[in-house]
Amino acid sequence: MTALSVNVSKFSRNLCDFPHQVQHSGQVLDITRFGRVVARVSPAPFASSAGAPAADGYPIAQLDAHLARGPRLDPADREAMVKDLRAQRN
Repeated sequence: MTALSVNVSKFSRNLCDFPHQVQHSGQVLDITRFGRVVARVSPAPFASSAGAPAADGYPIAQLDAHLARGPRLDPADREAMVKDLRAQRN
């Protein structure tokens, strides 16, 4: 992916234009000061055409298939995992 680059002064003068440009071009925008990148603006991932942001993490619809391909836990490890999950939920 190609990154656009702009210095801090130009970014601050044209702040309203850059988010639109990043969103529609899909490119990352590097903000520089004295030639060094100090910040990066990137397009947000979207889950749907309605514009709802995608949740971080693994798609829940694919979780069963993913777990089925994974390693098998022995009974002691399985019980320890259940305890850990319960503790996290509480």
